[in-house]
Amino acid sequence: MSKTEVAENTAAFKKRATERGFDVGSGWLSWHDDTMFVYATASFITRSKPATGTSFIWYIWAKPLQADEHLWRHLFPESDLGGERKKLTLRANGAFRTTGLPVSEGFFYSDPATIETQIDGFLDEFADAVTAWSAGSDRVEKYLAAIEADLAVAPHQKLSRLGLMRTTALLVLNRDREALEAATSDLADGRDGSLYDGDKSVNQLIVEHLSTHLEGRA
Repeated sequence: MSKTEVAENTAAFKKRATERGFDVGSGWLSWHDDTMFVYATASFITRSKPATGTSFIWYIWAKPLQADEHLWRHLFPESDLGGERKKLTLRANGAFRTTGLPVSEGFFYSDPATIETQIDGFLDEFADAVTAWSAGSDRVEKYLAAIEADLAVAPHQKLSRLGLMRTTALLVLNRDREALEAATSDLADGRDGSLYDGDKSVNQLIVEHLSTHLEGRA
């Protein structure tokens, strides 16, 4: 029964999310404009406790829409990553992507009698995140400020990921020299960006490419 319930609940979730104007894929949904990308990884899973049935688990993030474009430009300069739909999937849960800024997370034990209300409750929370990140002309700057605040207090294991988020945000803002300085500093501190193309880390590639690019502009 639980597998059937997962399938039925997932279908209901995709239907309601689509009706509300969100992009929906396998295990994710998203919203974007020309500046920001708000997304969630969200799925129903089977459970055995506290009773048999399904649970719904979600995590919501936000990041600049173009952050991953800059990442891919350095990691895969010769690759065709597909059309816009494919890129939505890559931005939301692809292996090679920047992490978003956490917005919220949660779960509920699904109740067949109220599942539509439960789904709508999550979609309301997602819509609130969209509202928060869809207003103002300085959203990328606010995103960058939040990352820099996290970098000041984050544990060591999170610094490499946060550093890459900072570097790509600077690139989105066309602050290339600051991005080069940030990536160079991260490398000097042993933070590689956590993603690799062959034997080179993403930070190594960013430093090499930006150095060449900025020398050409000098």
